[in-house]
Amino acid sequence: ENIIDVLPASDFQLSAISHSMMKTHGLVNYLFLDGEGEVPWDRAFIQEAWGLFLQAHQILRTVFAAHRDRFYQVVLQEVVQPIEWYEVKGEIEPFSLNLCKEDVDKHLPLGTPLTQLTVVSNQKRHRIILRVSHAQYDGVCLPRIWQSFQDVLSGRTPAPEVPFCQFIANIQLGSQDSQT
Repeated sequence: ENIIDVLPASDFQLSAISHSMMKTHGLVNYLFLDGEGEVPWDRAFIQEAWGLFLQAHQILRTVFAAHRDRFYQVVLQEVVQPIEWYEVKGEIEPFSLNLCKEDVDKHLPLGTPLTQLTVVSNQKRHRIILRVSHAQYDGVCLPRIWQSFQDVLSGRTPAPEVPFCQFIANIQLGSQDSQT
């Protein structure tokens, strides 16, 4: 009921997912959005913005699964993912780096959402940490995803995107046409 679509993973996604599942979580990235002062949003606003952001990007609601000898991307209708929120007394930089190191030490099994949001703050600064796998983005779409994230935090509606499953279907169709 929660599945929108199931698509074969691309060769690059297969490589990225394989690296993501390794102990070092290769190709899993932690993107920082830093600000001055205390967090300007309350938890309810951030949770709502996070939900809007995830709804705007099918790829961020995609989990990866294996069936027989193939990997698939499973696009979910909804991902319920709580935001981790930390208020610290010390500097946020070492605390954030330690959080990321601890996250790398966690096991990420197939089928686990790879996208995660963490908020770290003290009285002087705040940092929002977005965890994404390279299996979910490339160099072309990352700036758009990042802009969309900033839009929802600013109370703006993110720009519409081509649904991910349609994008992949078009790529696969083009690949099949070039082979015939």
